[in-house]
Amino acid sequence: MTKVKKQEKVIRKLKRDSAKECRRALFKIDHLVNPSHLFKVNMNAKQLALNGVMIRPNKYHKQPVLIIIEGGVKAVKFYKKLMLNRINWEDFGEVESFDRPKRN
Repeated sequence: MTKVKKQEKVIRKLKRDSAKECRRALFKIDHLVNPSHLFKVNMNAKQLALNGVMIRPNKYHKQPVLIIIEGGVKAVKFYKKLMLNRINWEDFGEVESFDRPKRN
């Protein structure tokens, strides 16, 4: 099976799963400042064909972020495991700021 056909098959299964039953989940994150965390949250939602919204007051401040997602049973279950277990929320990483000069 080619790579394209595998991707189509996965997408078809996720859509079939969400057609049967739609689940929602709400996550509150105290601060989402690490760029790798933001990437994981966004890319996994896209790959799992989830719909949703991220309410983020300010990009560079440590304020609570709300993530609301909606999708099929399997996709929401997998995303929940990602958010609760697989991401280390204690790792803040390096936050870029407009005030800090960039290194060469």
